[in-house]
Amino acid sequence: MKNKISIIVILLLLVSVPSIKSQDSEDTTHIIIYEDGSAFWELETRFELKSEVDRTFFQDYIDVLEEEKDVMIEEKKTEIEDIINKLNLTTKRSMTIENLNLSYGIVETINKDYGVVKFQFLWHGFAEKDGDKLLIGDVFLGGYYLNKNETMIIDFPQNFIYEYVYPLPDETKISNLIWYGPKSFGEKEPTLILSRFEVKNTETKSSTEEIEEDKEKDYLFIILIFIIGILFIAILTAKIRKKEDGGDIFFDEDIIVNLLKKNGGKCLQNKIVEETGFSKSKISQVLNDMERKGVISKKKIGRNNLIILNEF
Repeated sequence: MKNKISIIVILLLLVSVPSIKSQDSEDTTHIIIYEDGSAFWELETRFELKSEVDRTFFQDYIDVLEEEKDVMIEEKKTEIEDIINKLNLTTKRSMTIENLNLSYGIVETINKDYGVVKFQFLWHGFAEKDGDKLLIGDVFLGGYYLNKNETMIIDFPQNFIYEYVYPLPDETKISNLIWYGPKSFGEKEPTLILSRFEVKNTETKSSTEEIEEDKEKDYLFIILIFIIGILFIAILTAKIRKKEDGGDIFFDEDIIVNLLKKNGGKCLQNKIVEETGFSKSKISQVLNDMERKGVISKKKIGRNNLIILNEF
């Protein structure tokens, strides 16, 4: 049993709202880290609505929250600021909070319906900046604890990678780490060191250069085919037409979609080339087609692209 109560646990108790928690409730603490060291916190509780009685009860609960919303937010703001001020003295860093918001509603899914309550706020100075690094953990005085059915998610910027994390997360994706309860963290845990990275361009060719090289190879190949004979020209023409008509494009797209899903919906373009074994020009062509169809989005990182699977 810990002698020191986590200051973050106290904070979470402060931002909690009068609840109808049951064994069917699910709590998620979602922390989104920004490059300047600030963090957007979203504390969500979901209650499964198994019947019309549950739905009616939760709607009455929402009505009560709506009447007390402004007063509740103001009270919580004052209480949280007291905690933040204590952290300022302990960490010797400047921290503030703003944009507190309480929201609620009913979410309908295919299998289940949920009553959802969210408390959100922006925490300036949450992470300590050290050059191109972000250090996270000194605010977790006394550690942290996840109960059963509780989840913690930490998202970080896409142009950062984690150099160190402890304890190890239960699930790791390209730009977020996930822990599931029940789990007990030690003093100043979870601890996370993020480092900004730049994609190095070692002999990386532009898309235009790749296309021009492919064209030259095609011309030489066509000349060779003419020398061999008309028959081979006919065969080559048929293959080219089949490719232009998209004969294999859907199969190629499926491979890339599956690879993106395997990597949490995001992957660098050069990694897609390595994983699929396709040429750079082919990957570029297929990704352009997928982007036009709205299947993926591209985000420029240095000379490389981060490919993001839409609606993942």
